[in-house]
This record gives sequence, C-alpha cells and structure tokens, in this order.
Amino acid sequence: EARLIEAAMYAPEWIDIVGAYLGWDGFTAGCYYFMAHMNEMFDDKRKAMIARYTPLEVDELNAGAFDKWFTEVYEKLGDQRFQLIYKAAKYISDGAKHIRARKYADAALGKYEEEKLFAEIEAKRNKDLLMAVGILPIENEEQIKDRYMFLQKFKKESRQFGAQRRASEAAAVSTAMRNMAINAGYQDVTRLTLRMESLVVQ
Repeated sequence: EARLIEAAMYAPEWIDIVGAYLGWDGFTAGCYYFMAHMNEMFDDKRKAMIARYTPLEVDELNAGAFDKWFTEVYEKLGDQRFQLIYKAAKYISDGAKHIRARKYADAALGKYEEEKLFAEIEAKRNKDLLMAVGILPIENEEQIKDRYMFLQKFKKESRQFGAQRRASEAAAVSTAMRNMAINAGYQDVTRLTLRMESLVVQ
C-alpha cells in the first residue's frame, strides 16, 4: 500500500487508479490536500482537480491560505491511512515543497506545543510555521488573543529587516490572520482584528 501511494504521488495521473484499487474513502482528496497546500504553482489539470475540493483560488493556496476541508479528509481516512499519504507526500515534487502541507497538517491536528512553536518561529523567522499558527486548534478566546498578539509582534519586529523581507513577512502575517479568522469562525479578518483589539484594550 505504501509503495502504491508513493507511485501515485510521484505520478498524479495514477491517483484515481490507486484510489480505486485501495478503495479508501477520501484517498484522492487526501492526495490533493498535500498538492494544494505546497508552495508551488500548478498546471491547469491540477488546478481543476484542486478546485473540486476547495473554493480557494490557486494564488491564495500558493500564498499559504489553509482550507478546512483537511478535517473532512482526515476523518474519512483515519490517522493510519492519512499518515501513509503524509509520508509519501515527499514524492509530489522536487525539493521540500511538500513541507508546508505537512506543517499545516501537524498544526491542525494539534501536534505542536505552542510555546516551543513560537520560540522556533522567532528564532528562525519561519514563515510556513508562522502561517500555521492560525490553524492551531482553539480552546478559548484567550488563546486567539495570545496568538493575535504574537503575530502582531512578529510583524513589528520585521522593521529591522530590508524592504523585501519586510514585505514577505507582512504577507505571511496577513495569511496567518486569515487562517485564524476562518479557524475561529469569524466572517473576515477585520472582525477578528476588532474583537482582538478590544480584548487587548481591556
């Protein structure tokens, strides 16, 4: 099974064939989750396949936006099967473009210890991990406020860098905020920001 999944990830035209053979509910969606959330542009065929599962535009996904259809995929597959696709994701493309999708999956599944995650982001200025902050499971509003303040602090610290880096880090913060707004059930980032600012003032 693991070898078949690796083949499907290496040659996406095999995904439907392997999925039909395995008979796993959610297999095709699971494979395309990793493709959709990696840092790479897609050809028209992949764009059309990804559009089956998410209303997000390809440019939004490429910029780091996260879609909650991940939860549905994970629940259909179950952890054991999902992990097989997770491990095979490295065959999607050259290099480490699949890493973002893995980080997002780990964040959504609550596998990060928040304090350590924040420390790593600050030490390495890792934008993929920063955008994953908005995906972390939410237990209460205080958590959202703390994450909001962390994101604003990160953005403020960007002032010490050059214009290009400031712009890329600001874009990452913006995406993290958008991911968090969706995750927290807000209609848009503006409503999230207003609520968090009121809590900060209090």
